[in-house]
Amino acid sequence: LSDSDQRRIGVTFTRVDRSPLSRQVRTVAQVTYDETRVNQVVPRIDGYVEALYVNATGQPVTPGQPLFALYSPMLVTTQQELLLAQRLVGQVAAGTPDAIQGAASLLESARTRLLYWEVPPDVIARVLQTGVIERTVTLRSPVSGVVVEKSVLGGQRLMAGEVAYKIVDLSRVWIEGEVFEP
Repeated sequence: LSDSDQRRIGVTFTRVDRSPLSRQVRTVAQVTYDETRVNQVVPRIDGYVEALYVNATGQPVTPGQPLFALYSPMLVTTQQELLLAQRLVGQVAAGTPDAIQGAASLLESARTRLLYWEVPPDVIARVLQTGVIERTVTLRSPVSGVVVEKSVLGGQRLMAGEVAYKIVDLSRVWIEGEVFEP
């Protein structure tokens, strides 16, 4: 800017000095959680809440801690498909390469679908080993923190994508305040 433009818009310059702040500033602020430390627990499949293990806001949780058990007819059906595909693999073992590949593909498809729905791999392995279908899947906490929102109740129907819990790591918090010019 030219000197005349600086004077016209009121630009001033001064030397910067480092010194203690001599004035006290009082303000009101809210303590809130760090938005980067918020996690949501969202089922990836429709179902009904059979058992609620974390049933109140304010409860601390740790990674892997059971939150609730979900019964889902789609989950039961997919496990049945998994077991049928496993039997088919055994039955076509002496068949044509196309039949063997098709059966293996069906087995892998059912296993992948269960994994996408966040069924733990050890549960899938147990179903395949025992031949017993798990009626419910237990959803677990992905992180440690405190439950700040709980929107799930025992017996409730949950849709895929619906937020069940909001869990926040409160080891670091924010203070949001407004400081006004004197």
